[in-house]
Amino acid sequence: MLTLEKGGLRIVLAAPGEYYRGTRFDHSGVFRAIYKDGRNYADEWFPVYDPLKHDAVCGPSEEFGEIGFDEAAPGGRFLKPGIGWLRRPDGEAYDRFRLYELLDEGVRTTEVREDSVVFGQRLDRYNYQKTIRLSGNDSFEIIHSLENLGDTPLKCTHYNHNFYTLSNDSVGPSREIDFPFRPDGHWRSEYDNVRLTGNGIRFTGAVPPEGPSVFMGDLHAASRMVEPRVPGGAGHFPAGEASGPKARKPEEEPIEFTLRDLGSGLGVRVSCPLPFTHIVFWSNDRVACIEPYILLDIAPGQSAEWTLTYRLF
Repeated sequence: MLTLEKGGLRIVLAAPGEYYRGTRFDHSGVFRAIYKDGRNYADEWFPVYDPLKHDAVCGPSEEFGEIGFDEAAPGGRFLKPGIGWLRRPDGEAYDRFRLYELLDEGVRTTEVREDSVVFGQRLDRYNYQKTIRLSGNDSFEIIHSLENLGDTPLKCTHYNHNFYTLSNDSVGPSREIDFPFRPDGHWRSEYDNVRLTGNGIRFTGAVPPEGPSVFMGDLHAASRMVEPRVPGGAGHFPAGEASGPKARKPEEEPIEFTLRDLGSGLGVRVSCPLPFTHIVFWSNDRVACIEPYILLDIAPGQSAEWTLTYRLF
């Protein structure tokens, strides 16, 4: 395991293949745990650990969409950035929960620096670099660079699942999520324990340990908030943050949300300047996850760079 520390912030990372060996999430920069001032923000949220299980990951866990799966014949290969070349076993549709055979993960490197760890992966198709950097005593960044080394575009989605346990308190009315816009979308079922509000998501009851989980697959910005938010006020960003949003079209909305637990007093603010295509929201009794999707379309010889910023409070 690799540990980064700055002030009261401590992040434990796993080297590729050291903790998670599934074929869903990016193997670069796998988080094992996040602590601030001795309090736990992210840790194992699943009851049984299995390194080959599709979601045996913690904290900010990222997934790239598959590339070339539909074009591959059974026995052929397809690509998942952050993992490598995988084999398509049969004629079934792609299933992110399925374990696929890893054919080639290329050349990986891990460079530990004073305040960061740089994970590299190079294949014939791409050159990928992911840096986890401590940017303060209460904040860190996930910095990405993906270069297309092939002769066709690299086109796929990318998102972060954000498995935050927030002191391991159960998900219920104390867990709150805020956006700088009015959210809209369709629930998978008629839940009686969760609802959308004018600027976020609120739980009206506990999510039961034995299910069902809560899910919305098309959360989006219905409109930008028009009333200025009071810095540091209830349901708003901490003091020192922007007090008034700029007008934007919903499809131009950058990634920005706040997750907090009123019981433990712990929370995290997440931001990225790239606009999201949609947000998936999923919650069980341990984690309430906001998953903003971005679309990558990288021409041959070109690169994409983007950074996610996390501030703990």
